Amino acid sequence: MTMMPINGLRVTCGMRMACAKNLGGLVCKTRSEWDPSDNDDRYAGLNEPEGFFGKQKDANPEGYAKFIEFLRKFQFLDKMSLAGQKLWYFHPWPSSDTSGSVGG
Repeated sequence: MTMMPINGLRVTCGMRMACAKNLGGLVCKTRSEWDPSDNDDRYAGLNEPEGFFGKQKDANPEGYAKFIEFLRKFQFLDKMSLAGQKLWYFHPWPSSDTSGSVGG
Protein backbone atom coordinates (compact mmCIF):
# COMPACT_ATOMS: atom_id res chain seq x y z
CA MET A 1 0.00 0.00 0.00
CA THR A 2 1.27 3.48 -0.86
CA MET A 3 1.47 5.94 2.02
CA MET A 4 -0.42 9.15 1.25
CA PRO A 5 -0.01 12.43 3.14
CA ILE A 6 -3.16 13.75 4.82
CA ASN A 7 -3.45 16.71 2.42
CA GLY A 8 -3.36 14.29 -0.52
CA LEU A 9 -6.07 12.23 1.13
CA ARG A 10 -8.32 15.28 1.42
CA VAL A 11 -7.91 16.04 -2.28
CA THR A 12 -8.47 12.42 -3.28
CA CYS A 13 -11.64 12.07 -1.22
CA GLY A 14 -13.32 14.70 -3.36
CA MET A 15 -13.93 11.88 -5.85
CA ARG A 16 -15.68 8.87 -4.32
CA MET A 17 -14.19 6.06 -6.42
CA ALA A 18 -10.70 7.47 -6.20
CA CYS A 19 -11.14 7.78 -2.45
CA ALA A 20 -12.31 4.19 -2.08
CA LYS A 21 -9.45 2.93 -4.23
CA ASN A 22 -6.80 4.84 -2.28
CA LEU A 23 -8.24 3.96 1.14
CA GLY A 24 -8.56 0.25 0.40
CA GLY A 25 -6.36 -1.59 2.86
CA LEU A 26 -5.98 1.42 5.16
CA VAL A 27 -5.65 0.43 8.81
CA CYS A 28 -5.38 2.91 11.69
CA LYS A 29 -5.48 2.85 15.46
CA THR A 30 -7.33 5.70 17.17
CA ARG A 31 -9.85 6.59 19.83
CA SER A 32 -13.53 6.06 19.12
CA GLU A 33 -16.21 8.72 19.00
CA TRP A 34 -18.31 6.20 20.96
CA ASP A 35 -15.97 6.59 23.96
CA PRO A 36 -16.99 9.48 26.24
CA SER A 37 -13.69 9.48 28.14
CA ASP A 38 -12.12 12.01 25.77
CA ASN A 39 -15.12 14.24 25.00
CA ASP A 40 -13.46 17.30 26.54
CA ASP A 41 -10.31 16.83 24.44
CA ARG A 42 -12.19 15.91 21.28
CA TYR A 43 -14.78 18.71 21.38
CA ALA A 44 -13.02 21.47 23.36
CA GLY A 45 -12.58 23.54 20.20
CA LEU A 46 -16.35 23.94 19.93
CA ASN A 47 -16.36 25.87 23.20
CA GLU A 48 -13.36 28.09 22.40
CA PRO A 49 -14.17 31.79 21.77
CA GLU A 50 -14.08 31.22 17.99
CA GLY A 51 -15.73 27.79 18.16
CA PHE A 52 -19.35 26.97 17.40
CA PHE A 53 -20.62 27.26 20.98
CA GLY A 54 -18.07 29.87 22.00
CA LYS A 55 -19.45 32.31 19.44
CA GLN A 56 -22.95 31.98 20.87
CA LYS A 57 -22.09 32.04 24.60
CA ASP A 58 -24.30 35.07 25.26
CA ALA A 59 -27.36 33.70 23.47
CA ASN A 60 -26.84 30.03 24.37
CA PRO A 61 -24.69 29.77 27.52
CA GLU A 62 -25.58 26.11 28.13
CA GLY A 63 -25.11 25.06 24.48
CA TYR A 64 -21.86 23.14 24.91
CA ALA A 65 -23.04 21.36 28.07
CA LYS A 66 -26.30 20.38 26.35
CA PHE A 67 -24.35 19.13 23.34
CA ILE A 68 -22.14 16.93 25.53
CA GLU A 69 -25.20 15.67 27.42
CA PHE A 70 -26.90 14.78 24.12
CA LEU A 71 -23.73 13.14 22.79
CA ARG A 72 -23.42 10.97 25.91
CA LYS A 73 -26.78 9.37 25.09
CA PHE A 74 -25.16 7.69 22.06
CA GLN A 75 -21.80 6.78 23.57
CA PHE A 76 -21.49 3.30 25.02
CA LEU A 77 -17.84 2.25 25.26
CA ASP A 78 -17.66 3.35 28.90
CA LYS A 79 -20.02 0.46 29.62
CA MET A 80 -17.54 -2.01 28.12
CA SER A 81 -13.94 -2.94 28.69
CA LEU A 82 -13.01 -0.91 25.58
CA ALA A 83 -13.33 2.50 27.24
CA GLY A 84 -10.22 4.67 27.13
CA GLN A 85 -8.46 2.47 24.59
CA LYS A 86 -7.40 3.04 21.04
CA LEU A 87 -9.14 0.70 18.62
CA TRP A 88 -8.09 -0.65 15.24
CA TYR A 89 -10.14 0.49 12.24
CA PHE A 90 -9.87 -0.58 8.62
CA HIS A 91 -11.32 0.74 5.40
CA PRO A 92 -13.98 -1.74 4.23
CA TRP A 93 -13.16 -1.75 0.51
CA PRO A 94 -10.27 -3.84 -0.77
CA SER A 95 -7.54 -1.94 -2.58
CA SER A 96 -7.85 -4.25 -5.59
CA ASP A 97 -11.55 -3.42 -6.23
CA THR A 98 -11.70 -1.93 -9.72
CA SER A 99 -15.39 -2.54 -10.39
CA GLY A 100 -16.18 1.17 -10.41
CA SER A 101 -18.75 0.96 -7.62
CA VAL A 102 -18.34 2.22 -4.10
CA GLY A 103 -19.74 0.21 -1.22
CA GLY A 104 -21.13 -2.61 -3.35
